[in-house]
Amino acid sequence: IGATLALSGALNQRVYIALLLPVLWNLFNTVLAILNRRLTNQRTFNLVEDFFASILLFMLSGGHEGPLVWSGLLVLLSGAIYFEIAGGLLVGLALSLFQAIWIILTDPGGMTMNTIGVLIGFNLAAGVLLGMLGRYLMMGVRSQYKSHLEQKSRSGQKIQEKERERL
Repeated sequence: IGATLALSGALNQRVYIALLLPVLWNLFNTVLAILNRRLTNQRTFNLVEDFFASILLFMLSGGHEGPLVWSGLLVLLSGAIYFEIAGGLLVGLALSLFQAIWIILTDPGGMTMNTIGVLIGFNLAAGVLLGMLGRYLMMGVRSQYKSHLEQKSRSGQKIQEKERERL
C-alpha cells in the first residue's frame, strides 16, 4: 500500500493517519496474541476495523480514480478467512454499497454507473473466490488442529498407561 501511494504521489497527512490506525490495531492484536488472550468477537472487531481502514484508504486516495481502488481486497481477504464464503460475499456487498455511494457523491457526472458496475462485479467475484479459498484454508487448518489434539490425547493416554504399569 505504501509503495503504491508513494509512487502515485498520493501520500499526505490524512493518508498517513489512515495507515497508522490499522497498524496500531494490529500491534494491539499482536500484544493480545503474545499474552495468549482474545477479545470477545475479536474476528468481528478485526473485520470491522479492516472494513473502515479499506474504505478510508479508498476515499482518501482518490476513490475509483485513485491508486488504491483495490484497497477493498484487504477487507475481502479478512472476511473470507474469518467467515469463509459468507464473509467474502457479505463484505463484497457492503464494500460495493459504500464504494457506490462514495462514487455517486463525489462524481455525480460521467460514466459512474459503468464504474460502479465494474466495482460491484469485482468485489462480489473476489469475495466469492477468496471465500472459497478461505474455506479450503480453514478446512486444512481445522484438520491439522484436530490431528494435533488427537495425537496429544493419544500421547496422554500412553503416559497414563505407562504410569499405571509402573505402579
